[in-house]
Formats: sequence, structure tokens, C-alpha cells
Amino acid sequence: MSEMSSVCVAINDLFEFEGKSVPTERPDDAAIGAMVQRQFQFLPQPIQINISEKDVTIHFTEEASEAKEEAKRLGIKAGKRAAEGEYQKAVSTLKRVLELHPSLHIARRDLAMSYIALGDTDNAKNQLIDVLRLNPKDHWAWVTLGNLYIRHHNDLETGERFLRRALEIAPNDPWTLNSLGGVLLERGRTQEAAGMFNRTLELDPKFANAYFGLAMIHLKNNNVQLIASTLAKMFACGKVQDARSAQVFANARDLFADIQPIIAKTQHGATTQSVERLRLEMERVWATRCASFTRNLKTKLPDHSKWHGNPDGITTC
Repeated sequence: MSEMSSVCVAINDLFEFEGKSVPTERPDDAAIGAMVQRQFQFLPQPIQINISEKDVTIHFTEEASEAKEEAKRLGIKAGKRAAEGEYQKAVSTLKRVLELHPSLHIARRDLAMSYIALGDTDNAKNQLIDVLRLNPKDHWAWVTLGNLYIRHHNDLETGERFLRRALEIAPNDPWTLNSLGGVLLERGRTQEAAGMFNRTLELDPKFANAYFGLAMIHLKNNNVQLIASTLAKMFACGKVQDARSAQVFANARDLFADIQPIIAKTQHGATTQSVERLRLEMERVWATRCASFTRNLKTKLPDHSKWHGNPDGITTC
């Protein structure tokens, strides 16, 4: 006899997954059941649904052991193809994996990341939402989904909300904190952003992006000395984690070069007119570097190699 497995999801998240606002009054069980049937069609059917006041538990029959073994073999093959940059082949293989083993959480994450690598953000978003249906506590899925909304929809509010969901799950994750700091800075909430960047560096003193975020805050506040000292710490302590981090260092070097003439001028005394000229120069640098920072924020997604957590990825009540 086949074994049963289950997934537990908050009723409010059912609305989140469909891009709807949570209603002020709880819907009746029939409406909730219809949402569950609609959203969990990808699981082996039929499913059994138990509805409580705040949560829904979905029970389903596990896939056959032979199907799981074949899915595992193909998943390893897809991973090798993705590592070699053959993302389209990885997508095709992972689709077959999910035909065999539709509840395989890690395969859906890998498929989402392969779609991102191909620039297919709509399919990536759909897969990430299915990942979260299987495991709403997968904080990396929330981070990646949040960055997709920031990057491709310019929806900073939704992006921030998803990043805060990730932070609730993993309050000490530097990638989550740094991503949230970036969107807060772009939304003009510099004090909150500084708190996120500083917390990131407490947890990981080598996290280069957080240093650059703080430097951007000092630039907005027209404090060239703090910009210089922050960038100096970044160059001394920051680590180039991948090609995307290398771009952050390039932006930091450009900013450091931009402020050198301003620092030189401030060291030769300042009249009222010269102070005003320096202020205007700082505003010019801010406008230039803010655009660069925004581009970097919108292309910064968690590294595929960073996926981790429960290998089955199923959240139970």
C-alpha cells in the first residue's frame, strides 16, 4: 500500500500565492477548499483536505519508489547540465523529474533557478510559488521571489513584503538582511537600511555588498569621510563571492575615485560658495552612483549554490 504524505499551509498564504489581498473575514470552508484544489493540482491526485481555523493540511499519496529513484537520477543529470550552463536542457530534464515526482521540492527550486538563468521570469515565479506551497518556510524562495518582483516588476512594496517573510524565517541570514537593506535604501528609508547593512556585517564581516550599501547611505548624507572609510573597510575585508560581487567592487572603485577630488577640496578650507559647490558635486555623484546601485540591486539574486534546507522540503503542521 502506498504511503501518504502531507503539506500544511496557512489560509492567508493561499491568498498571497494568488496575488490577492487577505480578506478581513475568513472565507467559508467551501471557498478555501476550492482554492486548495486549484493551487495543488500539481500534486498526485486525488488529494484530501483538512481545514482548521487558520491552516489547511493537504494529504496526498506518495509517488512510487521506482518513480522516485528515476527522478533522483535525472535530477543529478539536470544539476550537471545547469552547472555547465546548459539551462534549457536542465529545464527539460527537470520537467521530466517533476512528472515522475511532482512533490519533489528541491527539483522545483532548481527548475525556478534554471528559468531565472534563461531570463524566463514568469515561469520562474510560478515555480517559486509552487515551492512555497510545498514549504512556506523556505526562506530562500521568499528572497528570490522578492528580488524578482523588485528586478522585473519594479514592485518595491511587494518585494519588501516577501523579503520580510524571509527574515521572519531566517532572521540571521546575511543575504536576506542585505537584500532588505537594498530595497529599503531604494525606497529612501536610509536609517532602516543602515540597520540591515550593519546587522549583515555583524554576521558576515566579509559581505561586500553591505559595505557598499552603507557607503551609498553616507553618499546620500554628503559625508565623504565616512564614504572613504567604509569603502576602505570593504576593500580590506570584503570578499568577492562570485561574478556579481565583482561588479559591486567595480562600482565601489568608481565611487572611491569620484570622491577623491571632493576630499581634496575639503582639505583646503571652505568658503560658503565652495561648500555649496561641494554639495552640488555630491548630489551629482549620488545621482550617478544611485543609478548604478539600483541596477546592481535589480540583478542581485541568491546564488544557485546557496540553496539549502530540508531536502524533502515539505512543511507539515
